[in-house]
Order: sequence, then C-alpha cells, then structure tokens
Amino acid sequence: MSFLSTIQSSGAVIYRPHDYQIECSQWLYEHPRAGLFLPPGMGKTTIVLDTFKTIKYTTDIKKLLVIAPIRVCHIVWPAEIKKWSQFANLRISVVHGPNKLEALQEDADIYVINPDGLAWLSKHAHIFDETWMIVVDESSNFKNGRSKRFRYLQGMINRFGRRVIMTGSPTPNGLKNIWSQIYLLDGGQRLGRYITHFFNTFFNASGYMGYDHTLRTGADAQIYKLISDIVIHKPRELLNMPGLSTNIIKVDMGDTARALYNDMKREMLIEIEGQEIAAVNAAVKIGKLKQISNGALYGMTGNAMYIHSAKIDALMELHEELGGRPLLVFYEYLHDLAKLVTAFPHAPYLGGDTPNKDLHNTIANWNLGIVPIMFLHPASAGHGLNLQSGGCQDVCFFSITWDLELHDQAIGRVWRQGAKGGVTAHYLVGERTIDENILKVLDGKATLQQALLEALEV
Repeated sequence: MSFLSTIQSSGAVIYRPHDYQIECSQWLYEHPRAGLFLPPGMGKTTIVLDTFKTIKYTTDIKKLLVIAPIRVCHIVWPAEIKKWSQFANLRISVVHGPNKLEALQEDADIYVINPDGLAWLSKHAHIFDETWMIVVDESSNFKNGRSKRFRYLQGMINRFGRRVIMTGSPTPNGLKNIWSQIYLLDGGQRLGRYITHFFNTFFNASGYMGYDHTLRTGADAQIYKLISDIVIHKPRELLNMPGLSTNIIKVDMGDTARALYNDMKREMLIEIEGQEIAAVNAAVKIGKLKQISNGALYGMTGNAMYIHSAKIDALMELHEELGGRPLLVFYEYLHDLAKLVTAFPHAPYLGGDTPNKDLHNTIANWNLGIVPIMFLHPASAGHGLNLQSGGCQDVCFFSITWDLELHDQAIGRVWRQGAKGGVTAHYLVGERTIDENILKVLDGKATLQQALLEALEV
C-alpha cells in the first residue's frame, strides 16, 4: 500500500511523514478498530488525516466524525488540514453552536464536534452508518465509564464502519482508566462488557467501603497483552526532541501568609478581613492550601481575597531574567489569572472564556514570536494546541497541578516535534507548602495518596 502522503503536490507545504508516522498510518489502515497512543507532538492528527484520505479513496468509508475538545475542534483540525497541501481538498465542518444541524448536513468530508455536543448528536445518530469512520480525539476524556458522555457515545458507536481512539495519556490515573476507552473500540471483547467485570477481574477492592481499586499483582501485564493487538504505541524517543530541563523556584510567602497557611492546615478555619473561611473536609482543605500558596483565597461568598504577592514577584523576576524571550505561564484559579493580568496588563490569555476569534488571533501572534508572555489554563486550552512555532523555550507553572495528564499536555504545547532548542519548565514552589508534595507526585517519588497524606499532616 502506497499512502497518499507520498504524492507530490503543488502546495506550499508537503507532508513528509517520519518512518513511525508511515508505520502508524499503515497500521490504522489495516485495523478497523484501533487505538493510537502517542505522546503530544508526535503528529496524531496528521497521521489520522493521512490514513482517512487513503481509506476514503480505497474503501467504502466516505465520511469522518471527530469527537474532540472544543478548542481542538475549532483550531487544531482545521489548521492541520490547511497546513499540508495533500489535505487541501478535504472539507471540514465544525458542528458547534446554534446551527449544529446545518453544520452536520453540510457536504463535507470531516465533521468535528466536542463531547458536550454528544447529547444532541445522539438524537441524530440515524445519519451514521458503515460508510462513516469515527475518531475519538483525546479519548482520555472518556476514561469515566459511568459518565453521561461515555453513555451517549456508547449508544451510537456501533453504527460506524471504522473506529479510532487517540491520546497521549490513556491512563493518567492508572489502568482503571483504560476500560471505557478500549470498550469504545471492541464493545468489551477484551476487558469485559461491564466495568464491574473489569474491576473484579483485574483489581482488588480497597479504600473506604471498597470504593477504590488496587491493581492485582501481574494484572498490568495481562491487560497489556489483551489490548496489544488493537493499540499501537510509539515512544517519544523516536523523535529528535529538544532537551527538557527543570527549574525549581522556591518562593517564601512571608510570615503573615505562613501563619494563615498553618492555621488552615491545622484548624481548617481561618479569618481574613473579618471573614471566617472554613474547609468542610480534607478535599476542600487541599484546595484552600493550594490557593494560599498561590497568593489568594476564595471567601465564603466567592470573592477573592489577596494574601501575598510572592509568586507574582518571582514570576516578574523570571520574566525580566529571560530578557523578553517568550514565556508561557500556566494558571489554575481565576484569582491567579486576575493577579497575572494585573501584573502584566498587556499579556493575552487562553482559557475557557476566550472567544474563538480571539483564540485564533492570540495563537497566530504567539506563533509569530511577537508575544513576550502569555497565560494558559491547561484544563480548558491545553489539549492539542500547537504553540511551538514562536520560539518559546520556557514554560512556568504558577500553579502546579496534581493531574499528570494536564501537566504533560501543558508542557507538550511547546516541547514537541519542530521546536527549536531545549525547553525549560519553571515551577513556582511555595516553601513548606503543598506545592512540594505535588512535585513529588510529578517526579514519581510519591503516589498521589502518599502526597495528599503528607500535605495534610500537622
């Protein structure tokens, strides 16, 4: 089989795949049910486009439905089609907003919709048949087999002639996340038709009232063997990746903030500006400790109260030290963003409330290298965005996430194939705070449970 990616075109940019990309395209072509597990930056979208174009001209498959995060729908898939000359004749329709039905009825080759649209799409599932291929982009968004989005997709998945799931982080919180993703491919043939059967076969009940699950000895090898014929994985080492280094920036939040932090940790109750702020349970306390470390805290009425500027000061020093080199900063809370835009009033940000038009313009300017600092919320804008073209070699975690998937996806916005030079990940770490415990999880030096318990110790 000679893939269409080898055809020369008069377009400005010709897709010239790496050997592993050719192998992945061939594998997807030969497997009507396939999982593509590649780290960020290895070109999953382009591999699928290459495969689909070949499939479209050599099989009965004529249409492709893509389910992807909203920003990926609006930015990544249309951009990849425009980028490569081989895909210039592929027509894409974004099924989003008040005119979803019209978008779904357009004469296109590829239709993209975000998971929140699945409830609506399930009412129009009759249009899909064996001539359609479906791709679940970032399938880890369906890791919860009991979620509504999984149920909606489960109800229509059998209509499609071909199925592909793809992600860079299939098991961000352990192998218990893999069942629902593989089910979308094989209907439970390999890991069990029901999630309870999966847990009973490969896990032991643990935790409070047995609601948690611990992998049985040797079960991981069993699972890998069972899914090996349906999943292809290629390590990042196949790429000529730039180096990745780490810079831990210790931050002293001062005596006043330290006293508030210790009181919250010990008493689960503090008073600020005459307002009592309580943590009703350990989970809430964890969140409040993170907020205090960052420099602000939500009050009982939802208002943000500012406690210290230590992290902002450290970020300003880092920005000055970089001398105008692009810096991508990851934030978590809205009060983080408020502090950031106050300190850097001309800096753009990408978050859940960023309009698509502004998103396009901001990304374009960033990739031109004319934006010195930008803020990004990894949960709402981290998946799939290509931000490596502007020469950014520095990212900074203003707030450090527990979530390994979000962490890796965030760094993967600039540390990817095509980036020039090495990348440094800077971490603003509150001294003697929960930030240090989170770093242990990210470094693999502690499990999430161990780190949480350490963070709560008085």
